[in-house]
Amino acid sequence: MRLTVKTGLLGLTLLAGGCLSTQNRHPIETPKPSTTEAISGGGRRDRPQPIEDDRLKSFGLELFWDSWIRDESISKLQLEANTVTGEGNLYAYTDSNRLYQIDLHSGKVNWVFDVGQPLAFADRERPICEFNYEKDETFKRYDEVFFVAKDTLYALDKTDGSELWRLTCKFGVSSPPQATQTHVLLGSYDERVYAIQKSDPSTYDWMYRTDAPVTARPGYLGVQSFVCSTDGTLYTFKTASGEIISKQRTEKRLTADPLVYKNLLYVGGEDFNLYVWGALDGFPHFRYPAGSPITKTPVAIANRNDQGKQTATIYIKTEGPEGGIVAILRGGKVSQSQRFSHEFLWKRDGAEQVVARGRDVVYLLEPGSKDDPTRTKRLVKVDAKSCYLRDEVKMSGVDYYITNPLDPNDKKANERKEILGGIVLCGWRNGWIMAFKEKSPYPTD
Repeated sequence: MRLTVKTGLLGLTLLAGGCLSTQNRHPIETPKPSTTEAISGGGRRDRPQPIEDDRLKSFGLELFWDSWIRDESISKLQLEANTVTGEGNLYAYTDSNRLYQIDLHSGKVNWVFDVGQPLAFADRERPICEFNYEKDETFKRYDEVFFVAKDTLYALDKTDGSELWRLTCKFGVSSPPQATQTHVLLGSYDERVYAIQKSDPSTYDWMYRTDAPVTARPGYLGVQSFVCSTDGTLYTFKTASGEIISKQRTEKRLTADPLVYKNLLYVGGEDFNLYVWGALDGFPHFRYPAGSPITKTPVAIANRNDQGKQTATIYIKTEGPEGGIVAILRGGKVSQSQRFSHEFLWKRDGAEQVVARGRDVVYLLEPGSKDDPTRTKRLVKVDAKSCYLRDEVKMSGVDYYITNPLDPNDKKANERKEILGGIVLCGWRNGWIMAFKEKSPYPTD
């Protein structure tokens, strides 16, 4: 059965594979790919070798797994990772307009969904969104995956890739989706943010007009949602009703996705500042003048316990000739204050991306030298506290380097043998994906 509902408000169309009841969920059969259409943009199918085995070993990494999506060309590779639970999945979108979910432990394909339309926002950091419900034995809910392809918002079951519903939007969607407990938020080029109710996705439940388009993927925490607009304002809403709670104004555009990490909100601005606000109360905890625009989402990774103190490092990417990676240490609460302490740790000039955190080091991506072959990058290993250079290795021909924010020092995950931090993830257009793991980074303390 296909259900079509048309509304007069925005001309939104809902297409649902079966009724919206989870009883009518159905698995998507694995499609039979066309070799001709897949190879058209993928080049050779040979297994790549970005680093020689001996050099990989001396650098302190080892091959964790490699995976090949046969007869496909990858157009987007993304990791959706939850830094609190330490879990994550890889998503690969292909030129044949299929979405693959790939297990981060093994590299095996969990499921594939044949979308049939090109992925929207493939040039953004995180166009595909996961939402994981809190475990509740009394009421079973299915974790979800959301993304926009062309002008359609898709909702899939995260476990098996079955389609829950889809919504064709008649407004110009300008941001990747962000799911919350009850709604899915979308920015629009008509200078609005729209909230689609999951239980009734036939039209938007509420909308709010900012003073410029919303291009950043929104954030959320509990019952609140956070929207960065190119009008330079962070808007905080009550997600269920759309009631505006607060507006935090900056001096230039906000184009980076906001980061919510342990009740604090980290927002990078094109006015050269990193802003840290309380996610629940809007309290200003910290502002760091980075000296260059910030257009990428900050990355938060927990540090090892130091004499019983739990800290984290916030990594920000700054743009321009003076750009690089800046590390900010987040500590505990300041004495006799509600502020959480933040202090500058170090800056690595010219660094382009945080790739992964090891036990005591950080892996950063930097450009190759002018004499290196095309598409050559340097993977550098620096001390997490001081940025002292430990080693570097050149990698050639890699198309996708993935930021992995998961903590390699998670003792609970270590006990389950499910550590996913300390892993460098790389991908190639020709369908290959590789995971390189830090060698023996988990000795007993």
